[in-house]
Amino acid sequence: DVQVVTGSATELSSLQDALASLRHPIEAAVCCLSTRTGGRQDSFDIDFRATVNCIRAVQASGAKHFVLLSAVCVQKPQL
Repeated sequence: DVQVVTGSATELSSLQDALASLRHPIEAAVCCLSTRTGGRQDSFDIDFRATVNCIRAVQASGAKHFVLLSAVCVQKPQL
């Protein structure tokens, strides 16, 4: 059974609300967030802060696994 919910990765409460709305608790999550520009602020906001929000929301939901797919600095390696 697959259920799709949406939330804003930049807002922890939005992710927590999305996960709480699921019919069944999650067992695992895969995070593959990436910046659009690769700039310093965008990288901090998305590659770091939004990823931390995802980890915290998933932990709070009781999931046992979190997979992070990262391509930090692929677009602009000269950060």
